[in-house]
Amino acid sequence: MEAVITKQHVSFTVDLSKPTDISIPIQPRVTPSDKYTHPTATKSDAPVPAPPAPSGPSGPSGSGGSGVGVGVVYAPIPRPTIALDAFGIPGATCHPLVMGGWVGAVHAGSSVNCWQLTLCAHGNGTHTESVAHITSQPISIEDSAPAAALHPALLLSVNCERFSDCGGDTYSKHAKPTDLVISKRSVLAAIAALCDSARGQTMFQAVSSSPSAVSPVSNLFTPFDTAIVLRTNAWKQFVTSPPAATDSAPTKTADTTTSTTAAGADSKSKPTTAGGAASAASTVPAVCYSSRDPPYLTVEAARTLVDTFGLHHLCVDLPSVDRESDGGELLVHRILFRYPIPFGGAKQQQTPTAAAAPTATAVPTSGGGGVSGGGGSGRKRSAPFADAGPFTITELCHFPPSADASHLPDGPYLLNLCVAPIAMDAAPTRPVLYPVTKIVRSEH
Repeated sequence: MEAVITKQHVSFTVDLSKPTDISIPIQPRVTPSDKYTHPTATKSDAPVPAPPAPSGPSGPSGSGGSGVGVGVVYAPIPRPTIALDAFGIPGATCHPLVMGGWVGAVHAGSSVNCWQLTLCAHGNGTHTESVAHITSQPISIEDSAPAAALHPALLLSVNCERFSDCGGDTYSKHAKPTDLVISKRSVLAAIAALCDSARGQTMFQAVSSSPSAVSPVSNLFTPFDTAIVLRTNAWKQFVTSPPAATDSAPTKTADTTTSTTAAGADSKSKPTTAGGAASAASTVPAVCYSSRDPPYLTVEAARTLVDTFGLHHLCVDLPSVDRESDGGELLVHRILFRYPIPFGGAKQQQTPTAAAAPTATAVPTSGGGGVSGGGGSGRKRSAPFADAGPFTITELCHFPPSADASHLPDGPYLLNLCVAPIAMDAAPTRPVLYPVTKIVRSEH
């Protein structure tokens, strides 16, 4: 099913019958409790006693029955793509709501299931964040989340390279020569490769006569609330246990996974509770990013995306656009959010070649790592930032083999971010890409 969507004199023909979901779903495990698990049940397939007659306080939707100590509670059936451990953040958990003597689980005697979820969007799955992630002001992702359903987007496959070999790109003093980064050179190379490809020539040359490899793309996308989706497939380098070969269905009892957080120099600044990665018996690959310095963007790569495309929304298949532990400077977040970079927070390991970013009140760079390199509690913030801005970053996207370059080629798409309406600094999201089959620019 095709549709034509016109934005500012440019018409995109999009195939709505071929959506590709590039999210990692949040996979909560059941928190066990004697309040809602049958005391004699030892297996997920244990017999379930008949529920009691409705009595006691009613739960949501008028559901009755106390349900205490009756039945085996099953979690909603997960459909995971990978088992995730990022920043050492504990995995998401869920349990039936307990209100007095009422338990929100059908197998515990209630007429409805009513589950309570505990999660941290930054480490439990694909999520979208706004400037609310790095400011103390009372704003949320809802102040920046896109109102439009579909955004012109460009999918680019980029190669990561060592920081010491990235052609003079810069980052904070916390960068190490062996770090893998997305550099300005790799971003420009991906754009050039797309424009030289058969699909790129078909799409872009018809709407631009510029000989430059970048201009046909940037001229086309800059007028819009543009989204860029960067595919690195770096997750394959962080698989700690491959899918186990098993013929049995996943058990429905509480997960007893242990932490897969690796020990490292920065481990003291990160939570030590069990992360979200599954055990080796899992039927999906366990991917552990915690304390392993996954790739991130250089300052010049971020500025190139902003300056070339007027970028509004960036999606990456990485746990963060910044270094895992960067002393709380968050340089790339600040560039993408157009947020002031404080004095002392942009000390480069190499001499920067780009113009200095806007500056603000000095911010101490001491403190722990935390999520996306966040510093310790009570840190002094930058000068007031009045406008949340229509800018977002979506992290922990995922491109399984069914969404590799042969099945999902680089090029133009329409993106639906599908941000959950939760008034916090970040929210779970389910980005979906729809392939663009034709672009036509009409005359003014």
